[in-house]
Formats: sequence, C-alpha cells, structure tokens
Amino acid sequence: MSRNKLATWAVLAAFIISALPTVWAEGSSDEWFYGTPEDDYELEDRDNDGYDDHIIIGYDPDTNVSDYVDITVRIWIYDEEGSQTDFLSENHTIYGSGYDSFTQSWSPTTNGTYTFEAELWDDENFLEDNYTIEDIELYVCSGSDCDDEYDEWFYSIDNTVSDEDADGYDDTATIDYDPDTTCSCDINITVEIKVYDNQTGVHLDTNDYEYTINGGGWDSFSEAWSPDYNGTFDFFVDLYDDMGNHEDEEEFLDVELHAMSGSADETINVENAVLNGDDDTLMNDLAFWAHVEDNNEEGINITVWKKNVFGQWEFFNNGTTNEDGELEFKNVTSGEYMWSASVDGEELVHEGGYAVVDSTYTTGHIGVLEDWDDADDWDDFVVQVPEGNSSKDDAYVEIYDEDETMVDNGTTDDESWGDYFFISSDLEKGNYTHYIYEEEDGDLLQNGSFHSYGSTSTNTNYDEWFEDWDYKTEDTNDDNTDDTIEIEYDPDTDCDCEVNITVYLDVYENETGDWVDWTYAYHTINGTQVDDFAQNWTAEENGTYDFQVRLYDDDYNLEDEFWIRGVTLNGSSGGGGGGGDEDEWFYSHGHETEDTNGDGEVDTIEISYDPDTTCDCDVDITVYIWVRDNETGDLIDWDTFEYTINDGSWDSFSETWTAYNDGTYDFGVDLYDEEDNYEDNFTITGIELSAGDEGGFNQEGGGGGDEDEWFDSWHYETEDTNEDDEDDTIEIGYEPDTTCDCDVDIKVYIWVYETETGDLVDWQTFAYTINGGKLDSFSENWTAYDDGTYDFVVDLYDDDDNYEDNFTITDVELSAGDEGGFNQEGGGEDDDEWFDEWGYDTEDATIDISYDPDTSCDCYIDIEVYVDIFDSETDDHVASLDDDHIIYNEEEDWFVQEWTAGYDGSYDFNVYLYDQEYGHEEDNFWIYDVELAEQNAAPVIDALYVDDGDEGEELSFSVSAHDDDDDDLTYAWDFGDGETDSGESVTHTYADNDDYTVTVTVSDGDAEDTDSATVEIA
Repeated sequence: MSRNKLATWAVLAAFIISALPTVWAEGSSDEWFYGTPEDDYELEDRDNDGYDDHIIIGYDPDTNVSDYVDITVRIWIYDEEGSQTDFLSENHTIYGSGYDSFTQSWSPTTNGTYTFEAELWDDENFLEDNYTIEDIELYVCSGSDCDDEYDEWFYSIDNTVSDEDADGYDDTATIDYDPDTTCSCDINITVEIKVYDNQTGVHLDTNDYEYTINGGGWDSFSEAWSPDYNGTFDFFVDLYDDMGNHEDEEEFLDVELHAMSGSADETINVENAVLNGDDDTLMNDLAFWAHVEDNNEEGINITVWKKNVFGQWEFFNNGTTNEDGELEFKNVTSGEYMWSASVDGEELVHEGGYAVVDSTYTTGHIGVLEDWDDADDWDDFVVQVPEGNSSKDDAYVEIYDEDETMVDNGTTDDESWGDYFFISSDLEKGNYTHYIYEEEDGDLLQNGSFHSYGSTSTNTNYDEWFEDWDYKTEDTNDDNTDDTIEIEYDPDTDCDCEVNITVYLDVYENETGDWVDWTYAYHTINGTQVDDFAQNWTAEENGTYDFQVRLYDDDYNLEDEFWIRGVTLNGSSGGGGGGGDEDEWFYSHGHETEDTNGDGEVDTIEISYDPDTTCDCDVDITVYIWVRDNETGDLIDWDTFEYTINDGSWDSFSETWTAYNDGTYDFGVDLYDEEDNYEDNFTITGIELSAGDEGGFNQEGGGGGDEDEWFDSWHYETEDTNEDDEDDTIEIGYEPDTTCDCDVDIKVYIWVYETETGDLVDWQTFAYTINGGKLDSFSENWTAYDDGTYDFVVDLYDDDDNYEDNFTITDVELSAGDEGGFNQEGGGEDDDEWFDEWGYDTEDATIDISYDPDTSCDCYIDIEVYVDIFDSETDDHVASLDDDHIIYNEEEDWFVQEWTAGYDGSYDFNVYLYDQEYGHEEDNFWIYDVELAEQNAAPVIDALYVDDGDEGEELSFSVSAHDDDDDDLTYAWDFGDGETDSGESVTHTYADNDDYTVTVTVSDGDAEDTDSATVEIA
C-alpha cells in the first residue's frame, strides 16, 4: 500500500463517519429551532432612504444533548419567481443546557420580494428542522452607510527573515499574520503587501492575497518575498474586507535582504540502521544510507568503531557507499558501535552516531529522513524498531535541535501497513540529534544526527474554490428517462503551482433530507490554467435528489461547496455509488457474545458475515466496523478489514471486539468495493458487555480505551486591574487530573458568552501537560471588552481531542478593562522565557550550575528551573533539582543550583525552564560528561614521639596521625642508620653512638605526610 493510499484511507474514514446511513446515524440526538423563528427577524434601512435594504435573521437552535453539538444553519434565498438568488450558511456549536442565539444577515443586489428558507442540519448531515420567512420586500442599499457591519483586523502580525539558500545571508522575508473578524461567520478578505526600496523609495512589488476567515476560528497565513538584488526594503501590509473597505495595516521598515545565490541545500545525510538485511532472521546487519534528499550519494566513507571489554573504542571496519548510497556490514557481533562519515577526507561534521546490536539479535532499529507525507520536502524523520517478524509499538524517540531543545518525542505507535513507526513531520530546516530507546526509560538503541531540508514551499496555505460549475442529466439505459446526473466543475487555486484536491459528492433525498450515497474524485489543479472535471451518479431508485459538492485541499480543509437541488432521476440497474460494474452485499450475517477472561460476564462480541458479489471472479473488499456507545452515540472504536471474495465460492469471515469498559454498545458494519464505493451495511444494537482484560478488536486494541481526564476542582475570582474601582477581569483556576500516572497532554477551551443574549464574545485554547502522580494547577484570566454580564464555559479535551469534562461559570458582572481579551492583565499573556546565558563550575564532587533567565514581558515573572541528572555511562537517572525564581524582563538575574555527586563518575545535566503561570516548558540546555569525584584528603601527622638512649639499648618510636577521609594509613620509618621499619609504633636498637635523624612517612595510598626528629645515642 502506498503512502498516498494510506492517506486516502484516513480521509475516507473521517468522511464515512460523517456520512453513515440513516439506520446507523439517526437517533443519536435531536435538534430544532426553539420558539417561532419565522417571526424572529429584523429589517433595516441602512441608507436612510425610507426603504428596507437589509434583513437580520435570528434563531435559537436547541438540542436534547446535555453536552454540546455542532450544527449548520443554511438559508436559501428565492425571488418572486421562485428562483434561487443566494445562499447563506454558518456553523455553530450549541449546548442543550444553555441559551444559543445566532443571526445571519443579507442585503439584495436588486429590488424585489424575497423568501428565506432556513434549514438546521446536524453534524451527521441530517436535516433536523426548517422554517420559512415569506414575502420580504427589500431594496438595494446605496451610499457609504452600506459598508459591511463587521470589523476586521490583524490579531497578530510579524515579519521574520531567513537564509533559504544557506549562503550566510538572509534572503527571504516571511510575513505571518492572523486576521480576525467580529463576525462568527465566514468573511472574505484581501491582504495587500507592497514592497519598496528603502533607500530610493522605488515601488518594487505588490501582491494581493485572498482568504476566508471566521471570528470563531484561528486563521493564520504567511507570505514570503525575496529580492532580486541586495538592499534594504520596506513592507506595507493592508487588510481589506470583501467590500473593499480598508480595515487594518502594518509596516515593516529597514528590512535588510540579499539576493539568493541560487545554491541548493546540498547537505549530505548519512543514516544508520541495524536490521536483518540478509534475511537470516538475525538483526545483526549494520547498514548506512547516504543521500541528499532523494539523491543517493556514492563514495561516502564510513568508519566504524566497537567498544571492547575494557570499555575502550577500537577500530572495527570502514567502507564507502555504493551507487545507491548504501553500505552494509553483515553479521556483526553484538555490542556497542560508533561511526563517523567523511567525503574526500573531510569529516561530515553533523553526521555520526552510536548503534547497539543486541545480544539476542532479535531487535533492530532504523532512523531515516524521508519525504513521508509526499510533499516533495524532505523534512520528516521516521523511526522503526523491528522485533522478530513485526515491529515495536512502544519504542521511545527524542529529537533535539541545534540549541539542544527537544522539538519532538514519542513512541513508535503510528501504525501503517501493519507496522509501527514514530514520525516527526515537517521539521524546520536545520541539524538535529535523535535518540532511539527500546522503550521510555529503557536502553538506548541508537543515537545520531541528521539534517532536515525543510519545506520547499514558503506558503502552502492557498485558497481553492469552484470557479464555475454546471450539471446535466442523461439516459444511460435507453429507457427514455434520465437516470444519471453528470456534475461538471472548474476548481481553481490562488497558487501558480500544482495543488492536490479532493471533491466529494453527497446525495440526499430531496423530501426527507436523508443521506443516500456518496462518491469522490481526486484532482490536481493549477492556478495558471483552466481545470474542468466531472463526476456522475446513477440512481438506483426513482426519486428527487439533492447533491452537495464539497472541495477539500490536500490537508483536508474544506475550501468551497455548492448544492444542486430538486433533480428527478429514474432508477437504473447501473446502481449508485458512482461506478462499479459489479454489486457486492452481505448475503448473511450474525453475532454472538462470549466471556474471554473467565469472570462470568460476557466481554467480547464476535461479528460474522458472508459477503457476496455478482462477479464470478476474485474481488477485493473492505469492511469497516464502527463501535458506538448505545446511550450517548459517541464513537468508541473502529477498524477496517480487507478480504478477497468470489461469487463462485462461499466466503465467511468474523472479527471480534472486546469492551474497554462496562456498557451497552451498537455496531455498524459497512462494506466497500475495491474502488471504495459503498455497497451494503448492517447494524447490531444494544449489546451489553463488561470490561475485558484487553479491549479492542481481536484483543489487539482498536484505537480506544484511553485514560480518563477531568477537572478535580475549579474556582474563580474577579479583580480590578485598571484601578477604576470596578472589577474588569476574571481569573479562572482549575486542577485537571488524569488516571494515568504519566505525562498527558490536554487542551482546555474557554468560551465567553453574553449572559443576556447568549452571543459568543471570545474564546481561547490553552495546552498543558498533566500527570496523575502530582498536583497540576493552572489559571487563565480574561478581561472584558465592554461592561456586561458574562457566562464562561470551560471544556477539557485529551491529546486525541476526545471530550473529557467541563464546568460553567454564570452571571459574572465585569466592567470594561483597558485591554480586553485573555491574559491581558499585567503582561499575563504567555510571554517567552529563555536562558540568556548559562555556565557551570566544579570542585571535587560538587557542580554549581549557573544561569541567567530572561523574559519578553516587561513585568515580574515566576519561573521554575528543573535539573535532571543522569549517569553518562549508563544513562540512568540519578537525581533531580528544582528551584523557583522571579525574573524581570531582560535584567541580568544570575541564579545557581548546586549538586554533590554521591559517587565518583561522569554525569550529564538537563536543565529546563518552566513558567509557573502556564506550566509551559520555555527553554532547556544540556551539560554533558562532567567528571565529579571527592578530593582525597591527605593524612596529617599530629605528633612524633622519639627517645634518646645508649648504643645497644632498645628504643621505642611512635607517631600520631589522622585522615579526614578515614582512609587506612600506612607508616614507614627510616632510622637514619640504614635501617627501616613499618607500623604506628616500632622499636629500634642503634649499634653505635651518634646523632641520628629519624623520619616517619604516613600515607593513605594517594597522599602522604612526613615528619623527622633527631635522636642522640651515647
């Protein structure tokens, strides 16, 4: 299966969930328009000429779900003749426990009487309710008072420069901006960027970029520009609404840029693997691959060393890569290996690494830079850890940039084609270091460096749309009645390049709104040419149908759509589904439950089916099985299964699913042919299962069973931040918790509504990392834009975007603050913090780590600095330190943390900086291979005891000494007459009378002390 095919299936899975047939999707919730919405509209005379020229249509959608539901409200506008004039559509999120009120407005382009048909569609594309507003007389508005009633502005805008051709000079200016609007609806805007020569004032370039933004979403775009010559340039950026009104502006002056040298990034990557290259079942082949993007590099010299039994590195082997860029040393023995790469005698400074061949030869490891997403930009690092005949899904990977900041980490749990991978996608251009471990906190398998070539495109966020479309019906079975619709369309893009898109066609019954069928097609379009395509659909049954046609870009963003309504077709034997000469269906199906863990309660369902086909040939099919909670309708799990069937044989299959938790479940089973056309389905409902030992499909897990997260507690308080004696800001505090005794990434959404109207005023997303083994407390504040009473809804989602918990705060009175929005008080927004400088000193077994942290906030910021300490030889975690500090802007604030080693050795130190308000990691650095050892204390002689005497007399000698290390001491005596002895107390007899010098030396094996005295012998 190709990578493109895999991506296609991912898109299909997401689409199928939203397009399930009625018997499966209907009934999970009910939605309706509350009250009498046909009376809830206002007419305006905006140009004050005595004639209404604008209608504001209000509605309050409601739901029987206590949580929230995503809906779409579409309004069709017809003139007096019944012809469709225009179409409005807005997406909303509504709450069964809240008051949700929204508006859509419209002005005509010709005078006339209009009818408005409003439809409420749920998130499964089912029509839930509708109403009509009839005979509204409206006139064309004229004059300046007809300007768009919404405001647009740059929520943020910035300019960065970069050296794209790697010649040491910045050559590209990239302007990033997030335009926003007061309308919680789709608004078309234009951003105009003008470029001038800063020295001469000559106008050099103007580009207009069109986007669609929504006040309820985050819209971020970027455009890049490079000059033809070296110079200093000015950039003027203007924002216009869809009526040409100037809304906002920004300028960037004195931007120094150089012309591109034209040189490409020719950095050579050399990557390493341990694998079973010779198919002998042993993971003992040491392999290398040298390349520049997808070009293999021949003649790269690889030198390999192996660690011997004494812990020393000794030369193992070397060689050069072949024409495929490959070099392999087969059947190496187990142990630790180190390697480096060079070309023409010059070392490749960012290439080299470490690899382990395990003693059982059962575990391999591969780390390689790829164009994994087929985006023609080699910036995806992919890791696989083969084990036996499969691959590990729990190997652990860390990736660091040149500043030693971790940019990505995780496990090899991304499944593709039956194997497991870790994929770090879209890494910025630059050099990186990676570590591959057998598991988190496990043994290191591989360490090395690689170079990401970055994205080859400076802006991939293009707009796509349907420039034109049409349709016709035809008779394909010669029965004199039309049975097929052919829909033609010309998609376009603002990119003067090739762009991949997908166009989906959904079919609905006109009278009931029930979903009938769907098909899709992939296309490649170019903004410089006309691209005409067509899709057709043949009805199986007589009826009148509506067709929704949607355009998605290659990132699966919805770009445009149109509807065709009221098309009558007579059924044909050709069948629906957009194609396929043969029919497939479930001939029979069944199910049974069983107790797999022996606890006396059934925990597993076995679903069996016999798919059939009209073709007396081999046909490949795919069966999707969806698992939903019977009470809530929530999707719990899903998986796909591929089979080959034949009409000439009996094909029976079965799959099992084990419950993660006690509950009642529904199962939807869909059959698709080899062209991904929908063919048949069946459902199984109301199955009670208890939790099994291991949940998921076939006891291998199917994507569910995640940990639980919740708000353990929450609180709020209001405060006066602008000192006008009226509270203007709310601080919302909460303590999220998890059942996992591990780090879990979560998102918290905070929604702000006007209490009286229910209108959405503001919202923001906050990301945190929590751990069930410790207390995690966070707070966010919001300042009111205007005086009013507000409600706050706080939602918690896990790292798979599953909804987990929420709480609501109502009726909070706030006055307008100086600057409205989230985290506006006192610089409380999430500013940047970093280590401006750092260093360390050692003395004996003690290290002092010093650092100067700074912040971008012109205010006092509370930070916390953690230090993790590792044994350099074993990579074992040894100890941790932490300390709290208060810093101000970029003032010089030096702090020190001290640590004394418990044993002599070499240590690595990883130092992290966290801001305390948000709990975000802001910066870190590593200190490697620091030797720490206790300084030996030398022994000290306290007293030397000697006596005078006569020749032939036995004399006694002794010494008193101490050692601060309590080392064992030795004592060496020299009596001055050529005789010696050892011991703390000794005796000696002199043969002749004379004066002798007695010397004693006290030693602890590393250091010594000496003392002498004169002895008179008569």
